[in-house]
Amino acid sequence: MHQQRVLGEIYTYPQTQQPSPFKVNGQLIKQTVIGHQFGQYALSFPDQLTTQSQQLQLINELSHAIVSLAQSGQFYLLNRKTQNLQRHAVASLWLNHFLSQSEPFAPMSEREQLTQAYQTQMNVFRSKASLMFYQYSASLTHEDWLKADKDLSAAFEQSFGRPWPHATDAIYSYQAIANKGISLYLPLWHQAIAQLIMTQAPVAYSAQDIFDLLIVNESQLSFNNQLEQLIGPPIDPYSLIRRFNHAETPQE
Repeated sequence: MHQQRVLGEIYTYPQTQQPSPFKVNGQLIKQTVIGHQFGQYALSFPDQLTTQSQQLQLINELSHAIVSLAQSGQFYLLNRKTQNLQRHAVASLWLNHFLSQSEPFAPMSEREQLTQAYQTQMNVFRSKASLMFYQYSASLTHEDWLKADKDLSAAFEQSFGRPWPHATDAIYSYQAIANKGISLYLPLWHQAIAQLIMTQAPVAYSAQDIFDLLIVNESQLSFNNQLEQLIGPPIDPYSLIRRFNHAETPQE
């Protein structure tokens, strides 16, 4: 419910723990169709959440469920509305962070932080390798290839602190380059935008205000207009990148 109206329904399915750890899963059953039907979402999880990881997984799935269902106008008058995937991703990340902060979770261990930082920088490097691959032409000269090798080696050093001789070998060993490629940048981009909202939203904005504006969005604002209200202009890509660096987000 939101301000005495239905956003959608979430069905929960607690299940007895099996010998192997049961994972938290979420599934959209019925998409919200404005003016016609409410959305429905199913969450399955162990009846006892015994680990912090399971609790965080449930919060993550719950965030996706709420954002997925909160796609309707106040009076249900619109019969069409295009979902903005970028808004959906950023809104889910913000809500996930907010709900996680409300629970007394232990901080990440040094090993977990190192693993997360490694995965982030590996995605950055693989995105650069994919972009370089798609920029190649079939008629590369030997000099062009040497320059590409040098540039990609420098990119690897930016992420991991050491150069990688013959870094272009990564292009041939990266099996997902065809179906993921530079799209690995997107989760990092969304995370950085969500981090800006967490750190630079006006002090006068409560969590409820951000929820209403970013997730429910009854005024049907574009994502750019939402960002302008939440973090202020400028919000063009180049300005956002400079702001990411200023906010010390963990992405290179």
